[in-house]
Amino acid sequence: MARLLCDLRGRHVLDPAYGSGLCTRVAGRAGAEHVVGSDISPEMVGMAERSEQAEPLGIEYLVADAAELPAPGTFDAVAANRLLNAAKP
Repeated sequence: MARLLCDLRGRHVLDPAYGSGLCTRVAGRAGAEHVVGSDISPEMVGMAERSEQAEPLGIEYLVADAAELPAPGTFDAVAANRLLNAAKP
């Protein structure tokens, strides 16, 4: 996944519907200045927050439906790896 990402150093990244937060954390490790991840599942957010506690990267996690995500700021990139898996037809 890291090889597929553009240069994220100093960038602001949004990752909606991130699941366990794996790709969100890849963006954080890739040097993104600010990363926000959202997921509709409180359990997935809890899992991601535990990962953040174990390895702090400064990632902000939100419990939110990607279709109704409040505008949490301005972003240079959106990493929506799991977004379409949960999309309704």
